[in-house]
Amino acid sequence: RLLLIFFSACLDHSQLKTNKIRRENRVDPKDEMLLAVMTGTADNSSKTFRAIQDFLSDLCTSYQEFGAQYEEFTIGIRLFLMPQFPYKIRYEVMQRLREVSHLLIVEREFFDKGLMKNALEKVIRENVPPEGEREKQEILDLLTDILRGKQGGKSGDFFFLFAVITLSRELLGVINSGFNGLKNSERRLLVLPDSTAQIILDATSRVMRSKNFRRSGLIDAAMHVCSE
Repeated sequence: RLLLIFFSACLDHSQLKTNKIRRENRVDPKDEMLLAVMTGTADNSSKTFRAIQDFLSDLCTSYQEFGAQYEEFTIGIRLFLMPQFPYKIRYEVMQRLREVSHLLIVEREFFDKGLMKNALEKVIRENVPPEGEREKQEILDLLTDILRGKQGGKSGDFFFLFAVITLSRELLGVINSGFNGLKNSERRLLVLPDSTAQIILDATSRVMRSKNFRRSGLIDAAMHVCSE
């Protein structure tokens, strides 16, 4: 429901509306376009996809210019990291906000680990592969590139934790699948600052010791390592 509301708002924003077909058992062409975007079958050059890109661009620009000071805007913009969104949308938001990723924080989450955990649970995929879905390589590479400019991280840095957990989850998936994809994980770790790579390795090791391969175990491990 949330995604349909968002995509409809994108079309309204760009004024790319179509005439509704009200005949029984007929699907509105606009709904067909939204479904194509949601399932990843839409053409990147389509009007619908461009409408979504335009809307996201305006949102990210507004956030960079003035929105970061408002807690509600920060919480809202972070929703686009949710795995329910098509990866191209998530990638677009991460790319546009990469220089201000450190601002994707809410002050009260610094002081309340429960609130931080709840926030992270919204954006982290459930279960480690192969039980859970693997993250797109483009997302993993982008997160690695963003983390290259970050030295270490704090337990209150939302985006840092999000990136660490996502990369740790992928590494655990590689281990669980008989080291399929190990070279890609090694490549990412080697380009990161030593302190950041060590955090990912320590979080991964902690999950393996706890044997809690669910989302909660990933988050707990990363938050513990980052608070040490």
